[in-house]
Amino acid sequence: MDTGNLTIRGDEILVDKNTGRARGVAFLDSTTRKSYEAKAKVVIVGASTLESARLMLLSRSPQHPNGIGNSSGHVGHNFCEHVMGPGVTGLIKELVGKPHTLDDAGPAGFYIRASGI
Repeated sequence: MDTGNLTIRGDEILVDKNTGRARGVAFLDSTTRKSYEAKAKVVIVGASTLESARLMLLSRSPQHPNGIGNSSGHVGHNFCEHVMGPGVTGLIKELVGKPHTLDDAGPAGFYIRASGI
């Protein structure tokens, strides 16, 4: 990004009909609502878990009827999105200001599974 030679865009991965390999991306300009295609030697899918899977599944072609990279049918299945958002903090009054010990319930995390996944 620092070189100015990188543009992050993409709504669909374009596939070369002869080789079956990615040849670029198609995208919609959010301001003008005009569709574009950008050719590339290398296409990197670097979105979040959900967005990468969505992009791959939307990128269908005769060579990849179930989406690019999805010959197994597993894209979009068996993954865990780590959404960072609301947090919870708690303090035990009796431990505030005291030195930490191995049994003081130090840093921990929690995970709430979204139903239907």
